[in-house]
Amino acid sequence: MSCLFCFTNAKLQESTSPLNVFCGKACQEIHYAFIAAGGKRTREDEKELDPQDPVPGFNFTEVVNTDVLALLMQRFTFADMFKLSHLNSRLQEMCNDPQFQRMYLNDTKGKAMFNTFVMDLPRQAPMNIRNLKTWIQTARELKITFDSQHLISIGIRHNDLPLVIQEVESRGFNAKTKQALIDDALQYGRFSIFRYLLSRFPDQEIKMENAIWSGNIDLMRYLYTLENVNTNVSPDLVAVIDVEHIYDVALFLMAKNSFTWTVTLVERVVQRDNSVFVDAFFQNVKPPKAAVHHMIKVKNAMYLRNVVILVQYLGDEIRGSVIASMIRKSYLPFPRDEEHFRWLVKHDSLSNDDKITVFEHLIELYRPDDYIERVIEWMVFNNHIDPSYDDNVLYHRYESMRPFLLKFSQVRAAVLRKELLLESPE
Repeated sequence: MSCLFCFTNAKLQESTSPLNVFCGKACQEIHYAFIAAGGKRTREDEKELDPQDPVPGFNFTEVVNTDVLALLMQRFTFADMFKLSHLNSRLQEMCNDPQFQRMYLNDTKGKAMFNTFVMDLPRQAPMNIRNLKTWIQTARELKITFDSQHLISIGIRHNDLPLVIQEVESRGFNAKTKQALIDDALQYGRFSIFRYLLSRFPDQEIKMENAIWSGNIDLMRYLYTLENVNTNVSPDLVAVIDVEHIYDVALFLMAKNSFTWTVTLVERVVQRDNSVFVDAFFQNVKPPKAAVHHMIKVKNAMYLRNVVILVQYLGDEIRGSVIASMIRKSYLPFPRDEEHFRWLVKHDSLSNDDKITVFEHLIELYRPDDYIERVIEWMVFNNHIDPSYDDNVLYHRYESMRPFLLKFSQVRAAVLRKELLLESPE
């Protein structure tokens, strides 16, 4: 069961009220303090309330005295209390009460925790901060000062337009700060905030590349409707986004850019070492196969595991000679890519000549006792290649490799036939 107050694992259950469970004595005492502070309204009182009027608050300082406040600070940091206030209705009512806020911020420890929370917000994961404005207002009444640019950055980070409006309309900013705020709104993909800031700071430079990190396609689409926006986005930049929304971004930008741009994007993706990402990219984006074919033609080197992905993506449209060419141009980090190599060699599209091309490439890379020796042996012993092809050409061409080649029966047989032919009488 979860604590009735803070929702963590409950360890304390009241015998007279089994539904009242708490993680400890502190949460139990705070819980009952809030009940006392909140009180209860009668139905008659509720009927007299005008829905347009604010709900009358309570003076929590009459019940949340210094002892309870100390208990709160012992149990929760300000960050924990603030986050929990969006889940716990009594805690939310208390945290929005100006008298409690003054009491909290007049405490040295409370003020320090609040300042730390505000300073750390730009680095925190996006959260609900809609109640932060009331705390800022109370803090300023107590002569606690804040940098407006910092608060606007918080509003952008946590997508709180009211906080941004409050700070923008009460301060003036230089051109450098205006540009930084516009860039932040684009990078976080805050469409509404960006449009508001643009209305306030209309003369700032707008770069499409700042918006791609957010993956907000609606925002990017809107930027294309504006004048004087630099929509030139490098495919190199798109290819390094390592989050799911790269797929939507890539699809959107491929439709907006040239064939050559798409070819470059595919090339940059394929050169990445993360084959899981590369495979997901092709499955989700499905770039034009013509662009993939063109990329293969001009690409000089790639990872062998990514070659497998390309072959699978192109399916029946890829020729065996192209597969052999990609193997020859690929990095061969055996044994890591041995299974990928085997899969490619066994591909139905590879002809005997294609396999000879691959085999000769391995021979050129051969070093005694190197792992590539095992791969060569696999090709021979699994009948993918006859090492004595073309009148035992390899045996005659590579004198230093003869001890290795003689381990294959086909080569020894060819040598023996040659010797017998030379020894036979005319």
